[in-house]
Amino acid sequence: MSWINKYIETKDLKVGVKSTIVFKTTTELPQIKTLSSSCGCSVPTYSKEKRELSVEYTPKVIPQHLKSQGWYRSTKSITVTYTNGTKDVLSFTSKIYK
Repeated sequence: MSWINKYIETKDLKVGVKSTIVFKTTTELPQIKTLSSSCGCSVPTYSKEKRELSVEYTPKVIPQHLKSQGWYRSTKSITVTYTNGTKDVLSFTSKIYK
């Protein structure tokens, strides 16, 4: 479909602090059947009026094996499934720090 960006590199994000990542489209999309996230820390919603998909993302704690460096890089994806059977996968990557 006509997404302006299917991949976004976000600014640095802090553990436990909710952020909003926005994917915009240039045209009206086919009817959306489902939105699914690669994890529970990302919650997608689509606004037909604004032609944008917003993802509320709350980064989880730094994994134990990366605590000494104080940050980690995380990539999440959102799958948009349309009623016509086609799909788009949108993703974003963030550097997460404590």
